[in-house]
Amino acid sequence: MHQRSGHYFQLRHNRNGTHDSICCTCFGTVSTTRNEFELARHELAHICDPVQLYQASQFAPQAMHNLGAIKRERELATPAAA
Repeated sequence: MHQRSGHYFQLRHNRNGTHDSICCTCFGTVSTTRNEFELARHELAHICDPVQLYQASQFAPQAMHNLGAIKRERELATPAAA
């Protein structure tokens, strides 16, 4: 999992040779590309859809809770900028 523009993204490598980037906030597929390096451009431009955020919070409350815990752990592990 990696972070760009304040969001965390999960990468998925598909059998057909494509790569998906999935936003861990709204659980939406940000992009599917043949070249994994092209995903960064799409991730930087990603804005979560408010409807998807609402649906994610209604149908996956445990996942949203777990995501919050992951973000807090990463924030605590990241040294503060001086």
